[in-house]
Amino acid sequence: MKNKTKKMLKKISKMIVITVLASLLTTPICVQAADWYKDNTGWWWQEDDGSYPVSKWEKIGGKWYHFNAVGYMDTGWYKEGGNWYYLGGVNDGAMKTGWQLVDGLYYYMYSDGRMAANTWVDQYYVGANGAWVPNPSSGGTYAVNNKNGKIHIVGECFATGNGSNAMTDAVYFNTYDDALEYSQQIFKNLDKRNCGNCW
Repeated sequence: MKNKTKKMLKKISKMIVITVLASLLTTPICVQAADWYKDNTGWWWQEDDGSYPVSKWEKIGGKWYHFNAVGYMDTGWYKEGGNWYYLGGVNDGAMKTGWQLVDGLYYYMYSDGRMAANTWVDQYYVGANGAWVPNPSSGGTYAVNNKNGKIHIVGECFATGNGSNAMTDAVYFNTYDDALEYSQQIFKNLDKRNCGNCW
């Protein structure tokens, strides 16, 4: 009788172990996948382990995002190391490259996201603020002579091609303030910056 009871208890123990193992194998395990989350403050990216990027750039889904000191995704204009970046709208945040239309103005972002300024991009000129300067050689725009730092009103007294009054070494701006800022950066000790309308 004792042997039968022992065998029976062994059988029951095996069945209990098998049942427990089977239930463990069939019970779904809850795993949290990395994903975007949003609250009233903004968007953040949370990793599988619950951590999130803070004060850094992060590449997610093939796009670059920047996260602030508390982990929220930055949007709009962002400045780092003297360079400006455009990170899209409130529900976007991805670093932009190429030509971007922002608040009615066109800006050019290099492939690393930096905004171009005071330079030509193909046949288009962008000023000190990074915005495209349409028709930089037409009247009403300002030019800074790169030879002497003097500021001129374009198209009133000189040509932009060849000839004695030709502007051959100038940088163009939409506003006088942009022209003045550029002139002050490259010619720090210049007393008189305005040169009337003539080169």
